[in-house]
Amino acid sequence: MANILRIGMDESSTKPRRMLLERAGHTISEAGDVRQLVAACSGVHFDLIIIGHKLPAMEKLRVSTLVQEHCPGTKILELHTAPTPDLENVDAHLHINGDAPEDLFRYVERLTAKRESA
Repeated sequence: MANILRIGMDESSTKPRRMLLERAGHTISEAGDVRQLVAACSGVHFDLIIIGHKLPAMEKLRVSTLVQEHCPGTKILELHTAPTPDLENVDAHLHINGDAPEDLFRYVERLTAKRESA
């Protein structure tokens, strides 16, 4: 299963999503800030990085740039609550305003399946 790093997440609202992914066998790590993101990427290979909806647009941009720099080849999924996503150059976007945890699960499965079969 996939090794996933999350940053910019609100744990209380994303707990069901995390539990669903872990039950499916995915390993979930958290980065509280960009320093932790860079440190995590230097020591572990991640299949997917999820950029959470709690980060402001400029911080999301900074995070995506750091991911591309320090975790080359890692897929990026942006979560957003606004009508349109903040990031252009990521692998997928998920509008999470009122979604079910299964929506995130489907996105993760789709994004990580491509990596595993490559």
